[in-house]
Amino acid sequence: MRRMGMNLFFAVMLAAWGLLPGIGHTKEAEESSSSRDQPIQSISIVPSILHLEPGETSRVRVIARTTDGTGVPVPDAVLTAKGKAVTVNGTTVKAVKQGNGKIIAAYRGMKAEAKVQVRKPSKGNPHSTYRFEYALPESVGTGKYITAPITLSTDKEGAKGYKNVHIAFEKATGPGDVLFRAKDKTGRVRSFLNTGEWMKPGFDLPAKHRETTDWTLKFSKVGHYTIIYKVKTEKGKTIAETPLDVTVTPHFTDLGVQIANLTIMTGAFGKDPSERPVGYTVVVGDPGKLVIVDLQSEKVIRTVDLPGATGSWTITAVGDEAVYVGTYPNGHVYKYIPGSDRVEDLGQPVPGTTVVYGLVPGKNGKIYGGTYPGGNLFEYDPAKGFSDLGQMVEGENYVRDVAYDPDKDVLYAGVGAHAHLIKNMIWQPGRNGRFCRTSTPKTASFTT
Repeated sequence: MRRMGMNLFFAVMLAAWGLLPGIGHTKEAEESSSSRDQPIQSISIVPSILHLEPGETSRVRVIARTTDGTGVPVPDAVLTAKGKAVTVNGTTVKAVKQGNGKIIAAYRGMKAEAKVQVRKPSKGNPHSTYRFEYALPESVGTGKYITAPITLSTDKEGAKGYKNVHIAFEKATGPGDVLFRAKDKTGRVRSFLNTGEWMKPGFDLPAKHRETTDWTLKFSKVGHYTIIYKVKTEKGKTIAETPLDVTVTPHFTDLGVQIANLTIMTGAFGKDPSERPVGYTVVVGDPGKLVIVDLQSEKVIRTVDLPGATGSWTITAVGDEAVYVGTYPNGHVYKYIPGSDRVEDLGQPVPGTTVVYGLVPGKNGKIYGGTYPGGNLFEYDPAKGFSDLGQMVEGENYVRDVAYDPDKDVLYAGVGAHAHLIKNMIWQPGRNGRFCRTSTPKTASFTT
């Protein structure tokens, strides 16, 4: 029960620290509706100017600007046409005959308007019309830098173009920020947040034109955005604009295998060099990792690789001086000095060992433990190294757990797979330099 409680403690703590996979809840994973609840300051129609020929149609949208500066789409605004040049049905504007008209949007007592110029067929027009083409990838992920070639081209060619124009752009709607970035004619990278102007003081736009600029865009939050690129004259008049709707989804990057299998078998407690209480446990992986946790701040202080091992069934702290980890499948014992960033591989306590079990501290810095598949008991003395105390029960493979009574200087070994309890094991150097028993092992078979 004590080990189960300890394992549950470390599992819960590691889940809180993010080392245990689980159901994540991120702020970016949901699009907040709080913007819709903000008071609205104004509305606008996008695009704000339309160039059409008789019979052509174009869709518009209404955007509300809230007090917190966010733009949100307004699907239920009422649109009406003014003048005989155009009609409107829902959000679709249709050019009827040559002339100028307006589209009026009404929402919550506020109004906005967009100009519509219905021109005669292109060949007779004095100026060309223009549009932007966007080449964004199919998937746009939050926080990811995406390359977006944006092309300004002639839509309908007229007799001439425009002098001294520049490009403007903005995020019209969306729950987060949009970063716009591109290189200018000198090769300098320029960045803008949510809005900006490009190629000022201006350039000449010929009647027949097509030019592509590689932009980099980044969206900070998940949700639906509208961005708009425009061509403006020196006096700020918009002569072309093209909105683009972008749906931004959570962005996931495959970072590879971080932890192959999160299994926590056991743990131990001690203090670090600054006397802070810490916990030690081993996370199964390739390699396994010794994890040191600050028990007061509930933060992982350090993780240390255990080269050659994938996990551990046993770990023990000898005071505040050292921590020992018995591992599998290499059957090694590792020594960790608190505050260090690495472990010392002490090797196998008994040749042929694949799993070390039941590490416990003894006197004078010594530790004891059991092995599989030999079923041996061993001692580790920092001054002398390992000593094989022999197989506990002939034919049995496990010394699954070990206990030490410091008052009586007695070891207890729990043996399996056929259960035995070896009591009163006291080992001392014999006359021939080997270890010998000072009392006969007592065995007790029991069932569960």
